[in-house]
Amino acid sequence: MKLLKLVLIAMIMIIPISVLSCSPATATPKGTVNAWLDATVAENAQATVSYETENFMEMTTAERIETYEMAFETAPSFSITNRVLTIESETESSATIAIDFRLIVVQHGDSTEVDESLTVDLIKVDGEWLISEEY
Repeated sequence: MKLLKLVLIAMIMIIPISVLSCSPATATPKGTVNAWLDATVAENAQATVSYETENFMEMTTAERIETYEMAFETAPSFSITNRVLTIESETESSATIAIDFRLIVVQHGDSTEVDESLTVDLIKVDGEWLISEEY
């Protein structure tokens, strides 16, 4: 009986710790943007669109998946370094983030590095931050 009680107490203490330590990538605007960029660099179309709103780029999810898959198949190899995310504005339900990064493109053995910037708008949908616009 004492052993069962100890096991139950241990479980009660461990479960909240494990839940708190596993926050989803979409819990914050920056988390969403980082996950979106990581999915794009990994050339994972399904994951990339999971961080976007349903009508992102005025296309359906299926259309965006197809577009990303075609782009990933034909594009040269690329990576992103020196990523800096700056929150330009944030409310309880919307945010704007500026992204500065270095894009490294490798094609036919030649590497090209370019400093790039873009800005994304995010909205909170059912408790998750999703990218709603890119410019």
